[in-house]
Amino acid sequence: MSVAVEIAVALGIAGVVGFFALADSPALLWQSVLVQMVQPILEVNPDVPIDDVKKSILMFSHFMTGAIAAGVVYGLLFSLFLARWWQAVLFNPGGFREEYLSLSVSRKVATLSLVVGAIASLMTGTVSEVCWNIVILFAVLYTFVGAAILHATFSEMKIKRFMVPFMYVTLVLVPHMLLIVISVGLVDAWLDLRSKILNQKGT
Repeated sequence: MSVAVEIAVALGIAGVVGFFALADSPALLWQSVLVQMVQPILEVNPDVPIDDVKKSILMFSHFMTGAIAAGVVYGLLFSLFLARWWQAVLFNPGGFREEYLSLSVSRKVATLSLVVGAIASLMTGTVSEVCWNIVILFAVLYTFVGAAILHATFSEMKIKRFMVPFMYVTLVLVPHMLLIVISVGLVDAWLDLRSKILNQKGT
Protein backbone atom coordinates (compact mmCIF):
# COMPACT_ATOMS: atom_id res chain seq x y z
CA MET A 1 0.00 0.00 0.00
CA SER A 2 2.91 2.37 0.66
CA VAL A 3 4.06 1.90 -2.93
CA ALA A 4 0.53 2.53 -4.20
CA VAL A 5 0.32 5.81 -2.28
CA GLU A 6 3.72 6.92 -3.59
CA ILE A 7 2.70 6.07 -7.16
CA ALA A 8 -0.53 8.08 -6.80
CA VAL A 9 1.45 11.07 -5.56
CA ALA A 10 3.98 10.60 -8.39
CA LEU A 11 1.13 10.70 -10.91
CA GLY A 12 -0.08 13.92 -9.32
CA ILE A 13 3.41 15.41 -9.58
CA ALA A 14 3.57 14.38 -13.23
CA GLY A 15 0.24 16.12 -13.78
CA VAL A 16 1.52 19.33 -12.17
CA VAL A 17 4.72 19.34 -14.23
CA GLY A 18 2.75 18.54 -17.40
CA PHE A 19 0.25 21.34 -16.74
CA PHE A 20 3.02 23.91 -16.25
CA ALA A 21 4.72 22.66 -19.41
CA LEU A 22 1.55 23.01 -21.50
CA ALA A 23 -0.01 26.15 -20.03
CA ASP A 24 1.57 29.51 -20.88
CA SER A 25 0.71 31.06 -17.51
CA PRO A 26 -1.09 28.75 -15.05
CA ALA A 27 -1.43 31.50 -12.44
CA LEU A 28 -3.24 33.82 -14.87
CA LEU A 29 -5.48 30.96 -15.95
CA TRP A 30 -6.46 30.19 -12.36
CA GLN A 31 -6.97 33.87 -11.63
CA SER A 32 -9.63 34.08 -14.32
CA VAL A 33 -11.29 30.92 -13.00
CA LEU A 34 -11.26 32.18 -9.40
CA VAL A 35 -12.63 35.56 -10.42
CA GLN A 36 -15.58 33.87 -12.11
CA MET A 37 -16.17 31.72 -9.03
CA VAL A 38 -16.01 34.65 -6.62
CA GLN A 39 -18.04 37.09 -8.69
CA PRO A 40 -21.50 35.73 -7.66
CA ILE A 41 -20.47 35.88 -4.00
CA LEU A 42 -19.39 39.51 -4.35
CA GLU A 43 -22.68 40.40 -5.99
CA VAL A 44 -24.60 38.93 -3.06
CA ASN A 45 -22.24 40.45 -0.46
CA PRO A 46 -21.23 43.91 -1.71
CA ASP A 47 -19.66 44.79 1.66
CA VAL A 48 -16.80 42.35 1.18
CA PRO A 49 -13.49 44.25 0.73
CA ILE A 50 -12.62 43.94 -2.96
CA ASP A 51 -8.91 44.56 -2.42
CA ASP A 52 -8.63 41.69 0.07
CA VAL A 53 -10.43 39.38 -2.34
CA LYS A 54 -8.08 40.35 -5.16
CA LYS A 55 -5.03 39.71 -2.97
CA SER A 56 -6.38 36.31 -1.98
CA ILE A 57 -7.09 35.37 -5.59
CA LEU A 58 -3.61 36.49 -6.63
CA MET A 59 -2.01 34.38 -3.90
CA PHE A 60 -4.10 31.23 -4.35
CA SER A 61 -3.77 31.30 -8.14
CA HIS A 62 -0.10 30.33 -7.83
CA PHE A 63 -0.97 27.17 -5.87
CA MET A 64 -4.20 26.08 -7.52
CA THR A 65 -2.51 23.57 -9.83
CA GLY A 66 -1.06 21.68 -6.88
CA ALA A 67 -4.28 22.01 -4.89
CA ILE A 68 -6.39 20.56 -7.70
CA ALA A 69 -3.88 17.74 -8.23
CA ALA A 70 -3.90 17.07 -4.47
CA GLY A 71 -7.69 16.84 -4.50
CA VAL A 72 -7.55 14.31 -7.34
CA VAL A 73 -4.91 12.25 -5.53
CA TYR A 74 -6.92 12.32 -2.30
CA GLY A 75 -9.98 11.07 -4.17
CA LEU A 76 -7.98 8.36 -5.92
CA LEU A 77 -6.45 7.12 -2.68
CA PHE A 78 -9.71 7.15 -0.75
CA SER A 79 -11.26 5.08 -3.54
CA LEU A 80 -8.30 2.70 -3.38
CA PHE A 81 -8.60 2.38 0.40
CA LEU A 82 -12.32 1.77 0.18
CA ALA A 83 -11.84 -0.96 -2.44
CA ARG A 84 -9.04 -2.54 -0.43
CA TRP A 85 -11.19 -2.47 2.71
CA TRP A 86 -14.08 -4.18 0.91
CA GLN A 87 -11.71 -6.82 -0.45
CA ALA A 88 -10.26 -7.40 3.01
CA VAL A 89 -13.70 -7.74 4.56
CA LEU A 90 -14.58 -10.46 2.07
CA PHE A 91 -11.33 -12.39 1.80
CA ASN A 92 -8.82 -11.19 4.41
CA PRO A 93 -10.41 -9.78 7.58
CA GLY A 94 -8.08 -7.32 9.26
CA GLY A 95 -5.80 -7.12 6.25
CA PHE A 96 -6.63 -3.53 5.38
CA ARG A 97 -5.99 -2.33 8.94
CA GLU A 98 -2.60 -4.00 8.98
CA GLU A 99 -1.60 -2.52 5.64
CA TYR A 100 -2.87 0.96 6.47
CA LEU A 101 -1.17 1.15 9.85
CA SER A 102 2.14 0.09 8.27
CA LEU A 103 2.20 2.94 5.75
CA SER A 104 5.63 4.51 5.49
CA VAL A 105 7.84 6.59 3.23
CA SER A 106 11.30 5.59 2.06
CA ARG A 107 14.24 7.83 2.93
CA LYS A 108 14.88 8.48 -0.76
CA VAL A 109 11.37 9.89 -1.25
CA ALA A 110 11.65 11.91 1.96
CA THR A 111 15.02 13.30 0.88
CA LEU A 112 13.61 14.18 -2.54
CA SER A 113 10.72 16.05 -0.94
CA LEU A 114 13.14 18.08 1.21
CA VAL A 115 15.22 18.92 -1.88
CA VAL A 116 12.10 20.08 -3.74
CA GLY A 117 11.07 22.17 -0.72
CA ALA A 118 14.53 23.75 -0.56
CA ILE A 119 14.43 24.61 -4.27
CA ALA A 120 10.97 26.13 -3.82
CA SER A 121 12.26 28.32 -0.99
CA LEU A 122 15.55 29.37 -2.57
CA MET A 123 14.55 29.82 -6.20
CA THR A 124 12.17 32.32 -7.78
CA GLY A 125 9.89 32.45 -10.79
CA THR A 126 8.40 29.45 -12.51
CA VAL A 127 10.83 26.94 -10.98
CA SER A 128 9.85 28.00 -7.47
CA GLU A 129 6.15 27.96 -8.34
CA VAL A 130 6.34 24.45 -9.80
CA CYS A 131 8.20 23.20 -6.75
CA TRP A 132 5.71 24.74 -4.32
CA ASN A 133 2.88 23.00 -6.15
CA ILE A 134 4.80 19.72 -5.95
CA VAL A 135 5.32 20.28 -2.22
CA ILE A 136 1.53 20.30 -1.83
CA LEU A 137 1.44 16.78 -3.26
CA PHE A 138 4.20 15.61 -0.95
CA ALA A 139 2.05 16.97 1.87
CA VAL A 140 -0.70 14.58 0.75
CA LEU A 141 1.74 11.69 1.05
CA TYR A 142 2.86 12.66 4.54
CA THR A 143 -0.72 13.27 5.66
CA PHE A 144 -1.60 9.62 5.03
CA VAL A 145 1.62 8.31 6.54
CA GLY A 146 1.44 10.57 9.58
CA ALA A 147 -2.21 9.67 10.19
CA ALA A 148 -1.33 5.97 10.00
CA ILE A 149 1.47 6.41 12.54
CA LEU A 150 -0.73 8.31 14.99
CA HIS A 151 -3.56 5.82 14.47
CA ALA A 152 -1.22 2.93 15.28
CA THR A 153 0.02 4.76 18.37
CA PHE A 154 -3.42 5.66 19.68
CA SER A 155 -4.63 2.12 19.00
CA GLU A 156 -2.33 0.91 21.75
CA MET A 157 -3.89 3.19 24.37
CA LYS A 158 -6.53 2.07 26.81
CA ILE A 159 -8.85 4.82 25.57
CA LYS A 160 -8.30 3.96 21.90
CA ARG A 161 -12.04 3.94 21.19
CA PHE A 162 -12.03 7.64 22.00
CA MET A 163 -8.59 8.74 20.78
CA VAL A 164 -8.66 7.27 17.27
CA PRO A 165 -12.00 8.87 16.23
CA PHE A 166 -10.99 12.08 18.04
CA MET A 167 -7.82 12.27 15.95
CA TYR A 168 -9.65 12.08 12.63
CA VAL A 169 -12.39 14.48 13.72
CA THR A 170 -9.72 16.94 14.85
CA LEU A 171 -7.97 16.73 11.47
CA VAL A 172 -11.24 17.69 9.77
CA LEU A 173 -12.25 20.45 12.17
CA VAL A 174 -8.78 21.88 12.90
CA PRO A 175 -6.81 22.01 9.60
CA HIS A 176 -3.72 23.33 11.41
CA MET A 177 -3.31 19.89 12.97
CA LEU A 178 -2.34 18.67 9.50
CA LEU A 179 1.04 20.35 9.99
CA ILE A 180 1.74 18.06 12.94
CA VAL A 181 0.58 14.99 11.03
CA ILE A 182 2.70 15.92 8.01
CA SER A 183 5.74 16.50 10.23
CA VAL A 184 5.26 13.09 11.85
CA GLY A 185 5.05 11.42 8.44
CA LEU A 186 8.21 13.15 7.21
CA VAL A 187 10.34 12.57 10.30
CA ASP A 188 9.30 8.90 10.44
CA ALA A 189 11.35 8.20 7.31
CA TRP A 190 14.50 8.54 9.45
CA LEU A 191 13.36 7.89 13.02
CA ASP A 192 10.86 5.04 12.51
CA LEU A 193 8.62 6.60 15.16
CA ARG A 194 6.00 3.87 15.03
CA SER A 195 8.40 1.09 16.02
CA LYS A 196 10.04 3.14 18.76
CA ILE A 197 6.75 4.22 20.33
CA LEU A 198 5.22 0.73 20.18
CA ASN A 199 8.40 -0.86 21.54
CA GLN A 200 8.39 1.54 24.48
CA LYS A 201 4.79 0.65 25.21
CA GLY A 202 5.66 -3.04 25.03
CA THR A 203 8.40 -2.64 27.60
